[in-house]
Amino acid sequence: MLKTSGGKYVAPAPLETALKEHHLVEQAMVVGDGLKFISALIVPSPDGLQDWCKRHEIPWTNLEEMVRRPEVIRRYEMLLERINPHFGQFEQIKKFELLPTVWEPVKADGSEAELTPTMKVKRRVILEKYKKEIEEMYK
Repeated sequence: MLKTSGGKYVAPAPLETALKEHHLVEQAMVVGDGLKFISALIVPSPDGLQDWCKRHEIPWTNLEEMVRRPEVIRRYEMLLERINPHFGQFEQIKKFELLPTVWEPVKADGSEAELTPTMKVKRRVILEKYKKEIEEMYK
């Protein structure tokens, strides 16, 4: 459970599940513990996003460049606009960050993995690794 700075408790699992059910989302983690509102870190599905880009005649380069494109960001905003009404006002995702790196249970470079061997998110690791991105969402 996350507790916002306003004292509201939010269960992240239903939000994360709703996001991950979409073909454009590979992985997602909701943040907001001790913060003003709920936000999300979203790892796009490389295959899903590539297919979407092809259908919308957007030239594919790589995931790192694609997550910065305004039309791609707008597509994920539309996804949140569809998901958010299914949750209470204080549970809704207000901001998000698209991440170009898929989370893995083992890292070849020796850094700490974002997932457990059973593919569960290591919240502490992700919060630390993406601290800068999270801070940007709350500015």
